[in-house]
Amino acid sequence: MKSEILRTERDVPHAFAKNHCASCPLKGHCKAKEQAKNYVVHVSQKMAERTSYLLKMITDEYLKLARGEIFSYLRNTIFKAESWIFSKKRLDFV
Repeated sequence: MKSEILRTERDVPHAFAKNHCASCPLKGHCKAKEQAKNYVVHVSQKMAERTSYLLKMITDEYLKLARGEIFSYLRNTIFKAESWIFSKKRLDFV
């Protein structure tokens, strides 16, 4: 049947009271389905894990580490390119 949804063990439904969802400022962006007494959102394990990763990625500590890694990666890439060019063009004596 078309209306039948196959759920895995990782898919967990969360129910919210209608009055709670009515005053929510993010109601237009939410994927909650209206039912008789409440709204239901199905959250998968992957969605929950992704949310936790995103929350960690916006911390100042993570951003500081990421910027440092990006800088060191770019610096190392430039040095590797320079050494490759010098070795190919035999400019090591300069």
